[in-house]
Amino acid sequence: MPSVVFRRVRVFDGERRLPVCSVVVTDGVITTIGSDEPAGAEIVDGEGRMTLLPGLIDAHFHLLGEDSLRQAITFGTTTVLSMGDDPAEVARLRSSGEPIADIRSAGVSAKAPGSRGTTAAGAAVPFVTGPEDAERFVAARIADGSDYIKIRYDDGDLLSAAAGHTLPFVSKETMAAIVAESHRRGLKTMVHIGTLQAAHDALDAGVDGLAHVFVDRVPDASIALRAKELGTFVVPTLNVFELISGGSAWRSGLAADSRIAPYLRPEDLAVAEYDGHAGCLPVDTEAAAAAVRAFREAGVPLLAGSDPTMYLHGVALWRELELLVQAGLSGVEALAAATSVPADAFGLVDRGRIAAGLRADLMLVDGDPTADVSCLVDLVGVWKGGERIERRRPSVESIEVVGTAFAAGRGSGFLAETVRGDFVLVAPDGPALVHYERLNDQWGYPWRRVGALPFEAVGGAVAVIPGAVEVVARSADGLLLTYRLGAGDAVTIGDATGDPAVHGSNMLVPCGEALAHYRRLAVGWRKAAELPISAAGVALSGDELAVRTNAGELAFGRLDGSLTLIGSADGDPTLVGDDLVVPYDGRLVHYHREAGEWRQAGLLPGGRGRPVSVAMIASTFGNLELVARTADGVLLPYYRDRDKASWAGLPVLADGSRVFGDLGIWEAVARKRFDQQQASRSAAPDAAEKVAQH
Repeated sequence: MPSVVFRRVRVFDGERRLPVCSVVVTDGVITTIGSDEPAGAEIVDGEGRMTLLPGLIDAHFHLLGEDSLRQAITFGTTTVLSMGDDPAEVARLRSSGEPIADIRSAGVSAKAPGSRGTTAAGAAVPFVTGPEDAERFVAARIADGSDYIKIRYDDGDLLSAAAGHTLPFVSKETMAAIVAESHRRGLKTMVHIGTLQAAHDALDAGVDGLAHVFVDRVPDASIALRAKELGTFVVPTLNVFELISGGSAWRSGLAADSRIAPYLRPEDLAVAEYDGHAGCLPVDTEAAAAAVRAFREAGVPLLAGSDPTMYLHGVALWRELELLVQAGLSGVEALAAATSVPADAFGLVDRGRIAAGLRADLMLVDGDPTADVSCLVDLVGVWKGGERIERRRPSVESIEVVGTAFAAGRGSGFLAETVRGDFVLVAPDGPALVHYERLNDQWGYPWRRVGALPFEAVGGAVAVIPGAVEVVARSADGLLLTYRLGAGDAVTIGDATGDPAVHGSNMLVPCGEALAHYRRLAVGWRKAAELPISAAGVALSGDELAVRTNAGELAFGRLDGSLTLIGSADGDPTLVGDDLVVPYDGRLVHYHREAGEWRQAGLLPGGRGRPVSVAMIASTFGNLELVARTADGVLLPYYRDRDKASWAGLPVLADGSRVFGDLGIWEAVARKRFDQQQASRSAAPDAAEKVAQH
């Protein structure tokens, strides 16, 4: 590797600004800072105005595949500290050999039983049952290769209040036990907090760092003085609170900035424009900024972390530095928060500074970011280990799908949620059934393909049963099969002319001129009765059902009663409680029941393709999760928060490719008030009238 000389550059060395000089890199290591230049070296001329600084360290990162690390380094972040990701994925990325940011990771964060995302579909992920479980948990994280331990803690005042019901969190006593065991094993600890009381509890436990500042109220000086006395550092993540609170001129201007937009993915820009996060948590951004000022004044180390939960990897850290300056840090202090300070806090002794003998992880900026951190946007180049990183534009091969489903019937797939809050999707693709999963501790909630099931089928349903996820499938030759994911062979239990619908221990299956009613018993599924209903498709929720008749009518009824016509359908319906969604005339029509009467509530965002089938469930948190299949075999994911009237598409992943759902967020940007328009039945009057006429 030839030597590289950065000639006539200003230097921010991680702690202070140096006069214009030259920096020499040989074999990936900084060798000289001064005026010496070895013969034959590659010259990078800063012309006396450019600034060389250490590659940035993001002290709060979440993975969304390899692309997230590639995008991070594109914007000058050469090292990321993951705060809760799949250990296997971390290990794979560490050894990939790709030009991506280095990663250090907590692996699986400590959570209480019943927390969101504590299991993967079909396989358990460790959680912590109490203080007595701390030793086992920490030992398991060390075996996974974790570099430090993260604990998810909340005193109940923030997230539980936002959810509207009590959420399970690690107790204060359990947190203290994990901290003590981690320290005994030589690992630092990070604790997720959101309130002032939770911060005090974490300090009582002796944590090394706070992930986030508190956002419930403006603090007095006592919390900062305690943190200083205990040697605790803080990662504020102000940009996340800005996103949650809604409204940012910086985010809305990204698409127009030619220095940034070419390196962003479409879903990055969608998230930047999307204001649907506003109000999802009771966040006081002034309290967060006041906390930063208090910690700074007390001399508490502040680390810059972006917490990029939904894209904007790399560029979000730039925004974090701007917000830290707005909260009272100088430009030098803000840059140190993303270089030398996290290097010191996490023992990264080979990086975070420009000094002889350290790794040549570097970025060159046209301007002086110590005077104005916003000039980071004028990035000239990034070097990792002395090698220049090609700043790649994202792939143009991204498509708006979860996966593909070229099959008849409920080809949109069959959704279920595990007891730990993860999601399972099984969708027919040609002759195969393909298993997808979405883990709720992967922020951004990416879908990923797990694999094909070991038998052929053209439709079916999926349900969570004790200890397993069960698929009930319809074969091409009209047989009804059951199969437990990852266990045994498919078993034939009956006949079917349409796709089954499962809810709890009940299943309905179109079978000729009748609906076969099955019940799940200890010995398996047994036919209980036949309902004299001729249906092309059926949905089941409790003892209620919605059917699409062979004549294209949408009807509602109960297992023991008659049907009532409520509209029209040209695809199979899906039913969850008081909400029903059905394809009709090229759109997804949403019905809602109030006072016992079904009324059209609106149309879901459209434009990607003609939906022909749909599957929907309600999550543990009361939100609606939906996947639709278009006529050309594309799977489109939607969700609707329980406290909002709107539907939106999920940015997701499939098979390692970047994908996202329908217009989804795009439509939320282009048509900000689509929800209200639909509620008033004025967004698409022609389509609404067509449905009403039936």
